[in-house]
Amino acid sequence: MLNLVSMTSIGQTLADERRRRKASIKDVEKAIKIRAKHITAIEKDAFNEIDGEAYVVGFLKTYAEWLDINPEPLLKTYRAQAGIAQKRHDGRISDADTVKIRRRQIVLALVLLVGAIILIIWLASFFSPLG
Repeated sequence: MLNLVSMTSIGQTLADERRRRKASIKDVEKAIKIRAKHITAIEKDAFNEIDGEAYVVGFLKTYAEWLDINPEPLLKTYRAQAGIAQKRHDGRISDADTVKIRRRQIVLALVLLVGAIILIIWLASFFSPLG
């Protein structure tokens, strides 16, 4: 599998390799079952024309693999350009996820604290002398 990391764009890298293989967009469409309009969008780096990040990532991976190109450098570049946090492959939680978890813990603690205070006030109203 080729490991192409070059100065050209993602789409240009894929289009150049497709042309080098003398394959048309229709050939690619038939082979990998991705519509020609999506292949064209990828080759133009017009990823916003494809609905959903999961589709873009899947299409890039499938197309690159069909061309015998290692998809990881392309996906890394795409994620960096799109501002998508990259998943960690070593099973550890990323810093961004740690911040999200910490925020949820703080919100949960505050909700429980407010609930406990309300419960104490409500219970105290049963035991306070009226008047």
